[in-house]
Amino acid sequence: MPSELSGGQRQRVAIGRAIVRKPEAFLMDEPLANLDAKLRVHMRTELQRLHKELKTTTIYVTHDQAEAMTMSDRIAVIKDGELQQIAPPLTSYNEPANLFVAGFIGSPSMNFINGEITAHGFESEFVSIEFDPADLDVSLGDSVVLGVRPENVYLADDIDEVTHPTKLIDTVTDVLEPMGDEVIVYLLHKNHETAAADEKQRQSNQLLMSVDPDSQIAEEEPVNVFFDQTNVHLFDQESGEAVIHGLETQTTEPKVTVDAED
Repeated sequence: MPSELSGGQRQRVAIGRAIVRKPEAFLMDEPLANLDAKLRVHMRTELQRLHKELKTTTIYVTHDQAEAMTMSDRIAVIKDGELQQIAPPLTSYNEPANLFVAGFIGSPSMNFINGEITAHGFESEFVSIEFDPADLDVSLGDSVVLGVRPENVYLADDIDEVTHPTKLIDTVTDVLEPMGDEVIVYLLHKNHETAAADEKQRQSNQLLMSVDPDSQIAEEEPVNVFFDQTNVHLFDQESGEAVIHGLETQTTEPKVTVDAED
């Protein structure tokens, strides 16, 4: 009887009952919410197979970004009832429309640094990146937020492997989170490593980095890091809208000179 089923079993039965009716569209509202982690991954795969077999339009509501990224053809990110961006998963990840999407898609979340556009590029209290504002859609004095994902933050030893590295940034390791296939490193800017008393200030000075599990790194260790400029994002600080995705991907059209004969 239904009363004898667990919450997860009821959800799976409901999905089966919906499928056999052969509807023109499925509307699923967090159908895997009551499943344990292992079964949720299994059911996620089964739903992908069913979608491929049935070829039925499916609108799937979830707060789990892993489900959204792995199962979707397109992701619609909604905040307070307003659509922020609708795009394929990798587009949402690599070219977020605004700060909310950038912070919501991806785990761990994107790093954000407040700064300003100067004649030499981006400047903040701890980070500076050199580029010519004239080549990009920015103006001198613009208040912007720099965004960079943890996997695009590198140790100084890897600087020869990146085509467009930024200047080195002095940091000190705070907390290490081994995840198996990677280690998430929480960094504090070296000048503010004593900011632990104020948690809000600590978070504003914090930088996340993803490294290989065999990396020789320890807690409370001074390290120099840098960003890959091709994966640095700029957002308008006031509106939160994206301004630039990739500081080295914005190029001007080459000038062509034509020699005309008299």
